[in-house]
Order: sequence, then structure tokens, then C-alpha cells
Amino acid sequence: MAFNFPVPVTVGEEFTDPSGIIYVWNGYGWAIKGSGGGTAPPAPVDAYTKAESDAKYVELIGDVMTGALIMQGAPIQVRESAPAAGAFCAGANSAGTNYWGMYLGDNTGGSDFSINAYDDAGAPKPVASLSISRATGNTTLAGNLSITKANPELLLNRANQAENSLITGQLAGVPRWLIIPGSGEILETGGNTGSNFLIRSYSDTGTMLSTPLTIDRATGATTLTAPLTIINAWPNITLDKTPTTGAAIYGSTGGAVRWGIFPGLDNPETGGNSGSDFVIRRYDDAGAVFAGGDPLSINRATGNTTLSGALTVGGNVYASTNIEIVGEGYLGCNKTVDGLVGTFYHSAVAVGSIYVTSAATAYNTASDVNLKEDLKSFDAGNIIDDTQVYDFAWKQTGERAYGVVAQQAVEVYPQAITHIQQSEEHAEWWGVDYSKYVPVMLQEMKAMRERIRELEQLAGVKPPVIDPKRGR
Repeated sequence: MAFNFPVPVTVGEEFTDPSGIIYVWNGYGWAIKGSGGGTAPPAPVDAYTKAESDAKYVELIGDVMTGALIMQGAPIQVRESAPAAGAFCAGANSAGTNYWGMYLGDNTGGSDFSINAYDDAGAPKPVASLSISRATGNTTLAGNLSITKANPELLLNRANQAENSLITGQLAGVPRWLIIPGSGEILETGGNTGSNFLIRSYSDTGTMLSTPLTIDRATGATTLTAPLTIINAWPNITLDKTPTTGAAIYGSTGGAVRWGIFPGLDNPETGGNSGSDFVIRRYDDAGAVFAGGDPLSINRATGNTTLSGALTVGGNVYASTNIEIVGEGYLGCNKTVDGLVGTFYHSAVAVGSIYVTSAATAYNTASDVNLKEDLKSFDAGNIIDDTQVYDFAWKQTGERAYGVVAQQAVEVYPQAITHIQQSEEHAEWWGVDYSKYVPVMLQEMKAMRERIRELEQLAGVKPPVIDPKRGR
């Protein structure tokens, strides 16, 4: 049977245990004195010298253990030395200088738990590295919390769905931001509803200002209450879609869609870079797509851009591909000053331009001597003689006009004819550039004037005198 020895006071003090064995304090430890009653108990046995006692036992006060302390069967209890003194355990170096102190009930009046760090001189640092309030269970850290493992995790386990999981950022104890990874404002009713993710902001006085970000747990939809600004070297927003679905950015009013930007429409990809076209789409007041077509669409495979409405440009327009106007549309340029309207390039070399004034339009084709070589004269008579010119009517309008037939003219003067072969994008098309006939007519007129002069000389006819004022 276990029992507790009393605290000895003087050498020779005796103690009798419940079984009748008598012990005596020899100054270093309790030794068995004898057993049974009687007036003359036997002389003390098992008495220790001081050296033997130091090797086997620890003094109650001020002694040092050099080996491990193993206690079984009962908890270790550290008591305060005096009321409100605190229960304290210290970690020290060999010289006795503390470097860590653990309070299992500090002396602040709340008997809180704390772990304090000490400096090299053994003085405690101003703030406890860790403290736990006995009243609330709240834990306070004076430094950062680092979790190192294969899959580190910070777990916030709510007691019920009406509560919130909270991570608060404060300034001098006043909240500034609140992260809620599981809100109890919308209860879980099945279908993955409720327990949404929120971020909230707070004023200087700790009053809630707004909820800038909300993520719906069921749909994953993210709602922002303020503009999104991305600042870095290459700001970007990535919308990663499957080959058969679309990526979309919507502009709405009161929840009703007004505009949709599709950087990858849901037209399926079938190879050859087809599908996933870029589209800007407009919606009516009821949120339905306008029947007039998408204002803008860009084919991913060809790069061709299609507009369903008028295009107004306040600056220059540069196009490396075709600009096609379908239906009753037209291409207009409204300038308020005289000057260049457009320049046309071939392989980065200017080959033509259009100039306008308040009263006229000038069309220019490149004619720089630096662009030409092998200059020769030519006979234009065969081109004039062999080109058939007709009075004809256009099939679509019935309007009559004068002109050539391209399929015939190409045999005589192919430089003036344009022929586009049949393709997936274009039907076969023939055209004529009548401006190409101007040099031919100039050449033929020169030849005619020369023949007229020769005939006049043979006939003795004097050339007419030209009046500069009348032109003849």
C-alpha cells in the first residue's frame, strides 16, 4: 500500500506507517527503525550516509537531478508556490540561464497557459510566443504559424451549418478583412446549396463595409461587387473550355444579359483549326439574342472578321486580310481636311493611294521611275482593234451600260482582267480594270495624231492655229 512520508523537521523524527513499520529521519532520508510496539524498539537499520543519500534521493528543495524522471500511474502536478504566483517550468542551459519558460497557469489572474522565450541574458521577452486563455480557449501566437508536411492543412470545423468559419485580419484588434470559408447565412438544404465562400471588408471602426467577393459552393460562380484590375507584366484572364463548349464574358443589367463576349464560341472543333470562333453578341431587353446577327465574329481558322452593323472608325484602319461588306452596306470615309484617305501596299511596298479634297477624289497607282525598268514603246492598235465593246444591260437591275466582257478581253489584254477561281470561300469571279486601258488609248491617240499630221502634209493642209483662250 502506497503512503506519503511527512515533511521532516529534525533529525531523529519518527514516522510509523499504517502497517506498523517505524521510520526515522537521519538527516538525509527515512530509514526503517523497527517494527511492533514495545518501549525499546530495535536500533535503526538501513540508515544512509549523506553520500549514499545523494546518490539515491533528491532533496526537497534546491537539489538537481542528472538523470531522467519517470512517473507512472499519476499525472505530474506543478503547484503555485503562493496564491497568484503562477505554476512555472523552465528550460535552462548548463549555467542555469533560462531560454524557455512554460506557465501552466500564469500570474495574470486568469491562470492562462503560456510559453515564453528568454533572451541570452535570461530575461523574458515582452510577449509570450504562445498563450491560451483558460476562459475562452483562444490561442494567441506572437510569431508566424508554419505547417510543414506532405499535405499541410488548416482545418476549421463548424459546429453546425448556421455558424461561420472565420479568418480575421485585424489592425490593433479592430477587424479589417474577414475570410469566411463556409458561410452560415444560407443554410444547407440539399443540392450543394449553402456554405458559400465570402470575403468581407471593414471600416476603420470595425463596421462591415461590403462583401467584395462571393463564390457559390453549388455552381462555382464568382461574384465581384467592384471592378477587377489585374496589374503585372502580362495581365491576363484565362477561360479554359472544352472543345465543344464555349467561353463567355457577360455584361448584364439587373441580372439580365445585354452583351456577351465569346473568346471561343461553342461551335465544336472538328480539326483544321475550325470552331471556337471569337464572337461579340448582343441581347434584347428580355435577355434574348438579337435576330439581326452578331455585331462581330472572327473565324479562328481564316482570321476573317464579319460585322453585322455599320463600322465607324475615328482613326486609321489597317487590314492584312480582306474587308468584305455584305448586303446593302458600304464603305465610307468622312474627312474634314484635304489629304490621304488610304494607302495600299504589296509586300510592304506602297502601290497605290486615295486622296480627297472638298470637291474631288484622286486615285493614284504607283508610277515611280525607281520602280520600273526595260522601258519600251509599243503598238496599241491591235488592242484597240481586237477589243469588243458592247452596249448591254445588267441582269439584276436592267440598267444599260457600255463595256467589255472580261472573258473576251482577257484574250486581248489580260493585264486589265482579274479572275478569281472557284473556292470554298468565293464563287468564280471576273472583273476588268478600265484604268488599264488609259495608257493604251494614249498610245493610240499619239499614233493617230502622227498619221493625221502626215496626211495633212501630203494634202498641203496647214494645221489649225490654237487659241489658248478658247482651247482651239
